[in-house]
Amino acid sequence: MSREIEQGTWDTFEPTGYPEDITTGGLGPCTGIIIFDESSRITVGGHFPTPHSHEAENFEDMLNSAARRFSYSPLVHIYLSGCCHDQDLEDFDPQAIRLYVEMQVRKSFPEGAQIHACWPKPGIGSVTMTLDPDTGEMFID
Repeated sequence: MSREIEQGTWDTFEPTGYPEDITTGGLGPCTGIIIFDESSRITVGGHFPTPHSHEAENFEDMLNSAARRFSYSPLVHIYLSGCCHDQDLEDFDPQAIRLYVEMQVRKSFPEGAQIHACWPKPGIGSVTMTLDPDTGEMFID
């Protein structure tokens, strides 16, 4: 069984209630973030349509809340993906969105957090992020 992080949501997964994997797909113009704490095995994930626009304050609040939750954790992995180049959307600038997301993550989390920006190459229209919570491995297809 897997647990899908739906568009527009920010979910927390405790280690006792883990499904087989945690996934968020359909990341074309959307941005996906999955935060995994190796020591507690807690995972927080979100799927954001436009984190840089009218949702910016909510996006920043969610990141700050997650950062507080993991403030005493020795090793947190933060995976970022989505925001594909090949989108026919007005005012869509993937580079600007990616920079904004990375800047907000770096601002919210302590220096020890491992940030893995796995942005797709041009020509990729959509990606899926999948975390195996048993091993901590992230797969991006």
